[in-house]
Amino acid sequence: MTHDLHVVHVINSLDRGGAETNLARLCEATAGRGVSNVVVTLRDGGELRSDVARFSRVIPLSALPEALRLLRMPRAAGAPQLLVGWMYLGCVAAALLAPRSMPVVWSLRHVPDQLQRESRATRVALSWLRRFSRAGGRRRPALLIANSAAAVDAHRRLGIDAPCRVIENG
Repeated sequence: MTHDLHVVHVINSLDRGGAETNLARLCEATAGRGVSNVVVTLRDGGELRSDVARFSRVIPLSALPEALRLLRMPRAAGAPQLLVGWMYLGCVAAALLAPRSMPVVWSLRHVPDQLQRESRATRVALSWLRRFSRAGGRRRPALLIANSAAAVDAHRRLGIDAPCRVIENG
């Protein structure tokens, strides 16, 4: 089958969780429909790895050179056309890994309503995303996808500003 759209997803892990389950469902739903998905994980393994691997290629961060080669492929060779970061660390990694000409989408599936309750890693990632999202910045996402209007509002209050679309879980 030929693929009309080549997408790379970057996510922290494939442990069982809401965003991870949504990514697994997306890979399954788009398999055989002209979409080629590659999932780069920042941590190896995870309960959902085998499920995701049935419908897409999974590259752990330990194979970073392979992921970088994939992102730098010439278009004619089936290079990815879209990079999607999932959750905060995945979005930071996607912003840093993306070639200049590749659109990046951030999928933020969480409502950070009390920042002091978030982990230090989450707070640091949010501060990077705030910097990256500034208008005119090279690392600014083309689109921010959230699972609710409340999530969009919460991220805007934190200074994360980009064109948004709400896609509910399920």
